[in-house]
Amino acid sequence: MQLAVDVFSDSYEFNDDGVLSRTSPLSSTLLQTDTDATIISDYTFTGNTGFEGPVTSDDQFTSTGQPRVKAYLSAANQSIPNATATAVSFDAESFDVGGLHDIALLPDRIVITTGNSGLYLIQGQVLFSASITGVRSLVLYKNGTAFAYAKAELAPTAGDQIALNVQAIDQASSGDYYQLKVSQNSGTALDLILGSGNTFFTAMKVW
Repeated sequence: MQLAVDVFSDSYEFNDDGVLSRTSPLSSTLLQTDTDATIISDYTFTGNTGFEGPVTSDDQFTSTGQPRVKAYLSAANQSIPNATATAVSFDAESFDVGGLHDIALLPDRIVITTGNSGLYLIQGQVLFSASITGVRSLVLYKNGTAFAYAKAELAPTAGDQIALNVQAIDQASSGDYYQLKVSQNSGTALDLILGSGNTFFTAMKVW
């Protein structure tokens, strides 16, 4: 019996005739190439994979585990009191990869969970019921501090609903959380209109 050890410290056993009889998996490396090598094939990387220096491609990078969420208002319209900043609470999800939104415990928040830090695209939209009086505003908050704004000050035509949209790109760390807060001063309570295309909150890790 002969024993060989490669540069990755993985061992191989051969019979005396040189025929490989058993192999320990090459768990310490997936691929080794020369400098500036071009890879032409399909590879699947599982777990954390690091690259030193630029990586370019003329095709797509895909990941089924990329953190992303879309939460929306589903069961009923949410009533927004006059002249009172109010957090929007989302009771349904189109998708949630990474556990970024908790309907039961924190329905008004998107929270960056452990291991999912990175650069995020965050977007929110609300649709106010019709009123020709006052101002509507939508503010994106990060960790309790106002972060990005949208406001409508023009009085609409009677019967028109008002949609506000806000978005931002942000470097987020584990434990950071985001909220949407709205306000209006029509003189009475106004509803936010339910529906996945009307009142929603999304986040997607882009890098």
